[in-house]
Amino acid sequence: MSANIRLIGLDIGVGKISLRFILEHESACDLEEIEDIVFEFEALQESMVPTEVDVKVSDGPLDLTMRPKRVVYLRREM
Repeated sequence: MSANIRLIGLDIGVGKISLRFILEHESACDLEEIEDIVFEFEALQESMVPTEVDVKVSDGPLDLTMRPKRVVYLRREM
């Protein structure tokens, strides 16, 4: 996984799943990796579930009050 990825999380709502990614800086390579993650995630579902993908780019402090309900990955930051 790229060191540029700061957070990966998901929220499960009524009838949809929201995947959230926060990157430190924009990177075409990381955006391609996110597309692969989303594809694999959708392929693992038993049925078609609408998936919303939110990618943010931020090098400032993470606002953990706005984090997704389920944090899958959180980069350690000093």
